Amino acid sequence: MPLRHLTPADLAAVVALDQAAFGGWWSASQYAEELGKSSTVFVGDASPTELISMAAAWLILDEAHIVLLAVHPAHRGRGVGRATLNYLLQALPPAIAHATLEVRSQNTIALHLYQSCGFRIVGRRPGYYRNPDDDALILWRRCLTGGNHIQADQGVQNPHPTAIGE
Repeated sequence: MPLRHLTPADLAAVVALDQAAFGGWWSASQYAEELGKSSTVFVGDASPTELISMAAAWLILDEAHIVLLAVHPAHRGRGVGRATLNYLLQALPPAIAHATLEVRSQNTIALHLYQSCGFRIVGRRPGYYRNPDDDALILWRRCLTGGNHIQADQGVQNPHPTAIGE
């Protein structure tokens, strides 16, 4: 399935994946705003009928703040999250030198993924998450510039601008 940049035309599929993966973390209006911002890189893995995964990063000076990585529960454990994260990092503008994110301290699967992709724990935010209560681990990956972006998995295609369901 092709990884590509997501657009406002993908809003319904993005909201549906959010519901499946997170139970409604962000509202449709929040997603609509992020999909339309030039300061947000929003990518996903889409079949012709559904969104399998998505990831988003806010661009702030020379940093990318990864705010979202979601994989549909039916497609977890198949490398989709890694491919989506790799694609997101490859899609960042060349001026982006570092990437950061927060992850639940108890989310060992996500933590392993991020660490295996070069992210390192640099801090903790006690009580950051609710339902269930959990600390956030702060991770950074430095030196993304100069050809040091994570290499995209083989078979990952260039961005394709069509919306899901068209």
